[in-house]
Order: sequence, then structure tokens, then C-alpha cells
Amino acid sequence: MSKPVAEPKFGQEDNPVMSDPMPEESSAPAESTIVVCVNRRLPPQASCAGRGSESLADYMEAEIVRRALPVRVKRLVCLGHCQKGPTVRLVPGGRFLFGPSLDDLNGLLDQIADRSC
Repeated sequence: MSKPVAEPKFGQEDNPVMSDPMPEESSAPAESTIVVCVNRRLPPQASCAGRGSESLADYMEAEIVRRALPVRVKRLVCLGHCQKGPTVRLVPGGRFLFGPSLDDLNGLLDQIADRSC
């Protein structure tokens, strides 16, 4: 007889949390990853998902495919900055982008394209 399985908490089904190792902490070869907070909180609390981070991640994924860039998008439950979100960061070594516009995201993707040439 199998043991009952605990139900995942809302928004955490398959999403790593801030305490999980970030890609820059891995021993694997350095691959650029754009991490996007997709944390959703109940109103009136601020959250990245509540401010459109899922759409930003979708946009970047489509642009990465269109441009054939050597980077991937990873959606994380929390990067610790939901008050400033949506929050995006290029790892390893990139700075946080808080509330980025499409121009900001395109600039980030342009930098990745320039590095890969």
C-alpha cells in the first residue's frame, strides 16, 4: 500500500524556490540562464506574477528561439524582490532587473547575442 502524497502548495508544483541552488552555484559548465520570478501572492501583497512576470518569461522564451540564442529561461518561485518586481536576472553574474520593460529585455538579449558571436 502506497503512502499518501502531500499536495504541493499553490504556485510551487514544479518551481524551485529561492533556497534552491541558483544556476551560478552549480558545478556544471557555465550556461547563461535568465531567471524570472513567477511568485504569486494574494492581494494586496505585491508579487512578480501579479505584475506580469509570466508574460515576460513567455516573451523572452519566444525571442530566444527566434534569435537562436545560447541561453534559457528558468522560472523561479521567488528571488526575494517581489516588492520591486517583476524580477529578472541573468546568471551567472548578471544584475537584477526590476520591473523591466520590453526594451530592457531586448537589451539583455542583445548583450547575450553580442557575447555569443
